[in-house]
Amino acid sequence: MTLKAFYLIDFMGSAGKEPEQEVADTMKAFADLGLPVELSGWSYSFDDIENYPFIDIVILDYGGVLPGADDMVRSQLRAAWQWAEEHPSKLMIVYSSYTWSMYSDEMNEAFGELANVVHAFADTHYSDVILKWFNVNSTLTVHDKLIVPSRKRIS
Repeated sequence: MTLKAFYLIDFMGSAGKEPEQEVADTMKAFADLGLPVELSGWSYSFDDIENYPFIDIVILDYGGVLPGADDMVRSQLRAAWQWAEEHPSKLMIVYSSYTWSMYSDEMNEAFGELANVVHAFADTHYSDVILKWFNVNSTLTVHDKLIVPSRKRIS
């Protein structure tokens, strides 16, 4: 079973990386964990998901520090949360601690707490969430191979 992913990323990149490199590095991290996830496409605009009708997972890394672009960030996040609400069997992984800490309460207030929207670095690591959500049988022992980043919520 190969899961298809759509990656929404802001145009700023992060940690000194261009967005293209950030997407590549994230997908490599998924592969290094042995996760059966393949990138179908990525974009700066969530509207482009319509070009990828057979998506299982959305990886959302959008909305870090974008000076003066708060309305654009909120618009993209609302579109992503609405997609998650309309596709309850799909999974959306918020792959940005900043976005999660700044906007998840607002999005949860607007859409309710959706079971299929998760923070990548929450108490349950995203790799475990993917395997469980899609009922993937695996001998994967993620935490034996991985130094997990801090999972403290930014307040």
